Amino acid sequence: MKIVTTIIITTLFYGLAFFRHHILLYTEGGYELLLFALTAILYIIIVVNFLRYTSRLLFKEYIDKKEVIRPLIIYALILLLFHLNPIKSSEIFRSPVEEFACYEGTINTAVLKLRKNKTFEIGHSGFFSYTISCGTYSKSADTLILNFNNKKINYSNKYINSSTRFLPIDTPLDDSKFIYFYKGHCLGLN
Repeated sequence: MKIVTTIIITTLFYGLAFFRHHILLYTEGGYELLLFALTAILYIIIVVNFLRYTSRLLFKEYIDKKEVIRPLIIYALILLLFHLNPIKSSEIFRSPVEEFACYEGTINTAVLKLRKNKTFEIGHSGFFSYTISCGTYSKSADTLILNFNNKKINYSNKYINSSTRFLPIDTPLDDSKFIYFYKGHCLGLN
């Protein structure tokens, strides 16, 4: 029974951690804190069980070694896979990113990813939440047009595509309701 519980815990943990991007992409908000909490709790359970089985194996002579070694190997493998695997996310199954852009506010950040298959994602992380808006895009001359599939949060549909940033069209630049993106990866300015 220990081995079945071990397999369930490790599979659930790695599935939630690896497919986090797709889970957030295809669900309508509100699950990000629950997903984070569940993944963190499962991680803590894995680490505690790994340490517990290690101490049993090393310090208790009267136990059946097979009952301890099997779960210990599974916990060790999942921890190694989670920390050393270069493929950290299911995002690798999506179209490659053609262009990155970033917005950094006071306590929030948004990352715009324009993909080769003409889809986009805007991952917006705030103090207590993480949401993803997505859809398709088109570029014409110096204009970027976003067609949202789901609920959008304070984003314009049209941006001027300059050499360094995407500026919202038809909104005053000092209007904090709409944000602009600078091109490239986030610099950690906030």
